[in-house]
Amino acid sequence: ISTKACRRGVPTTVQLAKRFDRVRKAARTEALVPEDSPGMAGHMVAAVFAALTIAPVAPQEGADAESILSRAQGHIDAGDLPAAVRETAQLKGLPAVVAEDWLADARDRLILER
Repeated sequence: ISTKACRRGVPTTVQLAKRFDRVRKAARTEALVPEDSPGMAGHMVAAVFAALTIAPVAPQEGADAESILSRAQGHIDAGDLPAAVRETAQLKGLPAVVAEDWLADARDRLILER
């Protein structure tokens, strides 16, 4: 278990599930930041585009962030935290950065439940 978890405690599975909603929204937005425009303008465009599009409800096939996040959400909805962690660990780039704290806490929860 991480030293952070020893100091603060480890979130429950319910807390992790609720937090994943925010993580998914933020990671989804970051995935939409244009690679050639990573500055403030790119983030603004991504935020607008994320607001105008609907995240998939059902798990999607694919290796893009949107698909990975949809499958992770499906696993969380099914109560399968280990599978959600495996999916979320596949994120790359800015979406991975957004999800790293959630992922660390989820891994700590899995270690604690062993």
